[in-house]
Amino acid sequence: MNIKVLKVAPGQAPERITMPNTLEAFQETVGGYIETVGLDANAVLVCNEEGKLSGLPANRQVGGDTIAGTFLIVDAEDGDFCSLSDGDAEHYASRFAEPMPVREGPTTWEFHVF
Repeated sequence: MNIKVLKVAPGQAPERITMPNTLEAFQETVGGYIETVGLDANAVLVCNEEGKLSGLPANRQVGGDTIAGTFLIVDAEDGDFCSLSDGDAEHYASRFAEPMPVREGPTTWEFHVF
């Protein structure tokens, strides 16, 4: 089964895509194991769990954190991913419209232990 999601790649405008609703498709799109971040009651951000450790480029700010690499925005219902509504797609396309500057080569991340 395919679902409609919002794909946000580093340095690019968000785009609405249709993709298979499978773990493999999500992992292929974000380039590795997935991690989810709740955005509101229904919307979920799906990103690469090891994006920063892998040196993926900085993409967008979410809260006080930077998401590294390509991420997806989906709706979730009863713990399952489902198509993003048109209204939510417009909202998140506007929210993530401005990309962070993209640097050449891998991104170097600093980690601090407190």
